[in-house]
Amino acid sequence: MLTLPDNSLYAVLALILSAGVALLLWPVARRIGLVDKPDDDLKDHESETPIVGGIAVFVAFHGGLALAGQFDVWLLGVTLFLLLVGIADDLLGLSPWMRLGAAGVAGALLVYAVDADSALLAALAVVLLIVVAVNAVNLLDGADGVAGSAGLVTALGFVFLALIRDVDAIAPLLLAGSLGGFLILNWPKARIFLGEGGAY
Repeated sequence: MLTLPDNSLYAVLALILSAGVALLLWPVARRIGLVDKPDDDLKDHESETPIVGGIAVFVAFHGGLALAGQFDVWLLGVTLFLLLVGIADDLLGLSPWMRLGAAGVAGALLVYAVDADSALLAALAVVLLIVVAVNAVNLLDGADGVAGSAGLVTALGFVFLALIRDVDAIAPLLLAGSLGGFLILNWPKARIFLGEGGAY
């Protein structure tokens, strides 16, 4: 029988923290212009929408890991790097090559962090998957509820995989909770989006 870890209730705290941080950042984002402007047929929203959901998910996820005793400095560093690159892209508009390069660097850092560099094909697969995942989530973020829902389903899938393999499921549980808090404000009509930083 599959059983959740004892510290799985931290996922509920992550949900609350994510929604709370998003609400706190909402007026700040409007003041500093960290908003997504509707400009084409791919965007459902009719007015400028804050793009700080990713910051909220980041804070809730890593805060949850720390509370659950699972804090990982490498994961924090890699995700912070991607978050900052994405925020820079939101504010300044980086070139596609810079964004692809940043995703590749993040993938390489993750390979190093999990000591997978001894298997070249596995290492290359990790880097490629990071680049593809970053861009896939980024494409979904402009539609209300889509990126968050896809991320939530993916996180729950990783929870299931962790449980059937009998490994710690707290990280994907916390990610699911963090995305759930974001989805409260991203559900149609969305009041907030992940932004490039969050998608990354």
